[in-house]
Amino acid sequence: MRSIKQISKCSNLLKESFYSTTPFRFGSGNRVVKYAVLPQQKIESVFPKNPAENFLQTRLADDLAASDFYFDFMVQFQEVPEAMPIEDPTVEWKSTFIKLATIKIPKQNFLSQKQNEYVESLSFTPWHCIKDHEPIGGVNRARKAVYIALSQFRHKLNGIQETEGNKN
Repeated sequence: MRSIKQISKCSNLLKESFYSTTPFRFGSGNRVVKYAVLPQQKIESVFPKNPAENFLQTRLADDLAASDFYFDFMVQFQEVPEAMPIEDPTVEWKSTFIKLATIKIPKQNFLSQKQNEYVESLSFTPWHCIKDHEPIGGVNRARKAVYIALSQFRHKLNGIQETEGNKN
C-alpha cells in the first residue's frame, strides 16, 4: 500500500516548488511529461502563528514590490510506460527533470481594486492550452469536470461574470 506524504503549510508562494503530479501530452507525437516549477531564489519565511486571511497575498505583494523572482520550468519525460503509468498519479516517476525555460515574475504592484476584479473574473484550468500539451489520463478527465463546475459555482456565488469562459 502506498502512503501519501503529509502536506506542509505554505508560508510563501515564491519559495514553493510546484509539480503537476498528473501527466500531459508533449507535442503531437506520443511523448508524455510531468511538469515542475522550481524557485531559483531561496527565501526564508516562517508560517505565522496567527495568520491573517490573506497573508500569502500580502507576502507575495511585499516580495514582488521589492524584486523580480525567477523559477525553473522543467519537464520529466515518461521513459518506461509500465513503470511510469499515466493512470496512477501515486507512482513516482524516476526519470530526470530537464529544464526548458526560466519563468520571470517581474517586480510589480498588483494590489488594486481593478486588478482584484480582473483576477476574480478568471478561471484556471490546465486545459487552457493547445491540444499538443493537454492533460491526459482518467484522473485529469475527472479533474476537468470539477474545474468547470467549481468555476461556474464560484462566479455565480460571487455574482461575477466569467470573462474567459471554459474553452474546453
